Amino acid sequence: MQVNHLASLLKESKPKFFRYWKLISFFIPFIVILEIARRNSMQLEGLWQLLQLQNSELIFWVVLLMPLNWGLEAYKWYYLMRHFGFSITYLHSYKTTLTGLSYSLVLPGGIGEYMGRAEAIPTGSGWKGAGVLSIARIAQLYATVLFGGLTLGLFLWHKQYLWLLTGLILFVSAFWFFFLYSTRIAVWLTRRLSGSYTFLTDLLYPWTQHGMEKPIVFMVSAFRYLVFTFQFYLILIILGVKESTIDLLSGISSAFMLKSFFPSFLDLGPRELAVTLFFKDMNTSMIQVLAASLLLWFVNVMVPGLVGSLLTLRNVWINHRLKQQ
Repeated sequence: MQVNHLASLLKESKPKFFRYWKLISFFIPFIVILEIARRNSMQLEGLWQLLQLQNSELIFWVVLLMPLNWGLEAYKWYYLMRHFGFSITYLHSYKTTLTGLSYSLVLPGGIGEYMGRAEAIPTGSGWKGAGVLSIARIAQLYATVLFGGLTLGLFLWHKQYLWLLTGLILFVSAFWFFFLYSTRIAVWLTRRLSGSYTFLTDLLYPWTQHGMEKPIVFMVSAFRYLVFTFQFYLILIILGVKESTIDLLSGISSAFMLKSFFPSFLDLGPRELAVTLFFKDMNTSMIQVLAASLLLWFVNVMVPGLVGSLLTLRNVWINHRLKQQ
C-alpha cells in the first residue's frame, strides 16, 4: 500500500524491487534500532545504574506518558482524516502513526511518516493525504514555536538579553502570521500554481478549507507539547539536575525548537547540541543533561519505533497468510 502511494506521488511505475517493500520496511528500522541499542549499551547500562541510585519512582510517570504522547499524535491524524472524508478508526490511526515513526528513523524529513501512514489513505488520494498529514506536522511545529518562544522569552527577559528577545518576538510573530492566514495563503497558491502543477490542488486542498480543524489540531498539538516537555522535565529532576523551573523549561524549549528546525539522523543530534549549549553555563553536569536527553529519546522514539516495526512485520505475516488461503 505504501509503495502504491509513493509511486502515485512520483508518477512512476512501481519497480520490481518494491515487491518486497513491506519486508524491507520492517527489517531496516528493526536492525537500525537494535544497532543503536548495541552501540549505546554502555551508556544505557550506566544510565540504568544512575536511575537506580536515584530515588526514581517518577520514571514510572515518564514511561506512562509515552503512549499518551503518541496517542495524541494519532488522534490528530484520526481527526483530520475523518474531517476530510477518509474512513479510519482510531486504532488504525495509532498503528499507522507508530509504523510511520519506525520508518522516520531511517528516512529523511516527513517521508517516513507518510510511508507509514499511507496504509490509511485510499489509492489515488495520495496528495490529499499528504496535505492532511502536513497540517498535523505543521500544527505541532507551531505549538513548539509558541511554547518555546514563551519560555525562552521569559528566560531572555530575566537575563536582560533584550536584543535577543526582540528577535525572538519577531520570529514568533512571523510564524503566527502564516498560521492565522494559512487558508488565504493556500488559496492564493492554488490559484497561482495549480495550472502548472496540478497535484498542488489536492496537496493544498486541506489547507484551503475554512473551519475549526486547524485550531482544534493546534490545541491537541499544544497538549502533546506539554506532555513531552513534562517528560523531559521529570527526567531532569530524576537525574538530579538542580536548576530553577524557568531555566529548565527554557533549556527544554530551546532543545525542541532547535530539533524542529534542523535536520537530524535518527532523531539524534540537534536536541543534544541544544541542551549542551544551553546548560553548559549552569552549575549542571553535562552527563546528567545528556543522559536525560538520551533517556527521553529511548522512551519516546526507540521503544515506540520498535513497536511500529513489529506491527509492520505483523502486517506482512497477515498478508502472507491471506495470499495462501
